[in-house]
Amino acid sequence: MKIECFNCASNIADGQPICPICFAVQKKRFTREEVIDFLEAKYPTKPRTKSKFESTQKPLKQRSHGDWLVFGLATFGLGYYYYLLVTLKDLSDHWFYPHGPYENATKVDLFISSLIVMFTFFLGAPFIQYMRYEKLRRHLQKSPDREKRKLPLQGKYIALWYIALNVLFGGTFTMIITGILSVVIDMVTIIEFHSTAIMSIFFTGAGLVFLLMILVGVLIQIFERRWQTTYNSHILWHQRNLRQEKKSNMKISS
Repeated sequence: MKIECFNCASNIADGQPICPICFAVQKKRFTREEVIDFLEAKYPTKPRTKSKFESTQKPLKQRSHGDWLVFGLATFGLGYYYYLLVTLKDLSDHWFYPHGPYENATKVDLFISSLIVMFTFFLGAPFIQYMRYEKLRRHLQKSPDREKRKLPLQGKYIALWYIALNVLFGGTFTMIITGILSVVIDMVTIIEFHSTAIMSIFFTGAGLVFLLMILVGVLIQIFERRWQTTYNSHILWHQRNLRQEKKSNMKISS
């Protein structure tokens, strides 16, 4: 099938993104990545390297965000930080599936990530989340199946939401401690101190901030569920491709 060049009206092949007559790029019909792939196939610029090891013996698991959320709540949040590390490992293992030369890598330094989680706890969560979301998002932006699913939230935005959650948690804790201290000070001093009123103010403020923290937490979990769903569907796509490739190889060999 022939198509017409928008610039010089010459007939060119359907799968050719560059006109051989006027060299105009057919931007309306082809994406930037498709043009780059075409040029790389015609005029290779990268040196040939050894084929990457493909770990396809054990298919990656599809995680249930709901199960991990319940586990995190049951362990007072500790289990959820473990879930973050598990999904980072999933991202790294996912890179051993076959990928194109222009797809962004999803490998993560699990040792450094584990140290951040262990020694900074919730303070390091914004950085961990930024890495999780940005790795998957950038990878999917150049993945062949990018048009089949929604991209996860940008890394900087999920990091900001986690920072807000940390601030609200700190505010709630500070207000509760301040209210308790006002009562203690009133008990140990002879100076007239309106501890009841102060405690009421701080406890009320703590309650309001706590409710806001819950709302932010719910919103974050919506983003988290979307991240996990997107990752799961991408893994399914990889596994379907592997099965199809295996069937094709069996037909050729037979």
